[in-house]
Amino acid sequence: MNKVMAISLNGATKGQIKKQFDIRTSHLKSEQLKSVAAYFMKYGVKRKIEFDELKGFLKAEQGKVYSLVSQLKNTHGFEIVNHSCLGKAGVYQLIGFTYRNCDQEKKIIEASDKKQRLINSVFC
Repeated sequence: MNKVMAISLNGATKGQIKKQFDIRTSHLKSEQLKSVAAYFMKYGVKRKIEFDELKGFLKAEQGKVYSLVSQLKNTHGFEIVNHSCLGKAGVYQLIGFTYRNCDQEKKIIEASDKKQRLINSVFC
């Protein structure tokens, strides 16, 4: 059974890295997101990728590039670090895979009376 694991690219074999990459990209529906993930896997492991390089590769506006990198990091478990200084354009590198964000579950709040339960069911 294939399981999502947290691994570092320095301490893992090529087979483990490939398996984790395949697990994490198998459910992606966005072609741009798939291409960014593949680009990081191909080039971002050995060297740092500058923001302008990613922007040129995607032929997309600045906000879209930030959004795609953020989605890979927060939702899909890619461990991408930004090596740039504060206020400078991003310089990204893929260093491993982490667990996905598990805090996306809704927390059920129990209420004592009917009115409070209704409010919780609508707003929580």
